[in-house]
Amino acid sequence: MKKTRFAIIIVLCLSFLLQQNECYAKDIIESKNNVELNRTKNTKSFDQIKLLGNYVDDNDYDDDYDYDDDYDYDDDYDYDDDYDYDDDYDYDYDDDYDYDDDYDYEQKEYTYTNVKKKYSLVSVSQSQGHTYGNTTLGDGKTNVYPVNIKKKTKYVIGITSGYGEGNILILNSKKKKVYEKKLDLRSESWKKTITLKKGKYYIKILSKTSIGFEYKLYVKSLIVKKDKNIKMTSCDRKKLNPNLGKGKWKTSNNKIVTIITAKSNKSTCTIRAKKAGHATITYTNKKGSVIKYKINVIMKKYYPFDRAWFEMDSVGGLKPHILISNNSNKKIKYVYLTVSFYNAVGDKVSNDIGGYKSANLQITGPIKPWNFSWYEWGPVFYNYTATKMKVEKVTIKYFGGSTKTVYVQKKYNLE
Repeated sequence: MKKTRFAIIIVLCLSFLLQQNECYAKDIIESKNNVELNRTKNTKSFDQIKLLGNYVDDNDYDDDYDYDDDYDYDDDYDYDDDYDYDDDYDYDYDDDYDYDDDYDYEQKEYTYTNVKKKYSLVSVSQSQGHTYGNTTLGDGKTNVYPVNIKKKTKYVIGITSGYGEGNILILNSKKKKVYEKKLDLRSESWKKTITLKKGKYYIKILSKTSIGFEYKLYVKSLIVKKDKNIKMTSCDRKKLNPNLGKGKWKTSNNKIVTIITAKSNKSTCTIRAKKAGHATITYTNKKGSVIKYKINVIMKKYYPFDRAWFEMDSVGGLKPHILISNNSNKKIKYVYLTVSFYNAVGDKVSNDIGGYKSANLQITGPIKPWNFSWYEWGPVFYNYTATKMKVEKVTIKYFGGSTKTVYVQKKYNLE
């Protein structure tokens, strides 16, 4: 009996072991198939993968759940059909609110009939232009400027210092329109070159600005031809500026007036008068403008001293700067000057070093005839309270031995 029971137990154990081996073998085959699937996943198609072994997938997404068949996004939810934005809500702002119909910004009519001021008649020629003063014109108002044109040529009509909007209208003597232009001067000035015949014209400025149209009007010839008379003293300098752009400069007599800056392609010119006499400085430009400066040079009353000033250093040292002009045809050999200094209440001061009340200065030439030059010295006097320098006298010694003394007695400022 015991043997029989033991045999049964052995059979059951062997049966259990066989079942475990079959499960273990199945796991090995499945593991091998999975490894083979991962190895070929990136390089093989799905059909090729299935040929590698009995691939088992508990979650077979392709078979159990067909996204394309079970849920059709295009069929179940049609955005275009279910919600038509164009039909349900019309964003047509032009139909809902018409700015042009509700408020017409151009509905006000502007005419030139509402005249604020009519100016006096002025004449304009190649030698004479005219600039009107700055004015402010109310909305809808008009200013009228009668102009008499002396000669047929090109004229420049312009507005400076302008701000606002308006119109400009030019009429001839028969009140026929010659020119009209809308003006917008909120950012810049305006000008127009126009050919006008000889005769009378009316320039009308109309304001179209509610806060007022501010402007300045000018009329001038594009080609300017005129003469200017100028008086100068010998050895003086002067800057000439015709305000006509770059041009050429020349002098009729270099011994009377000389040009000391470049003579070509310059809008301004600096000249120096040499000796008494007359000379003409002529300016010309490419447009045809010609300006003639007729210079009359006279001799200086004080001779040869011109002008002066002085400076003070940190220790109270006084440094004179003096301009000497040789207003003669003689060559200067030496110049001797005597200067003194005064405080703010007009009293002569003494030198803190030595106590003397004047200083003697010397210039060594040569100084050529009809020439001038600035001269300066280091500290010649020490006094912190000095505010004025007085040139008392100047003595000139010429080549040849002759001398001349001039008592200047003029004060000059500390700068």
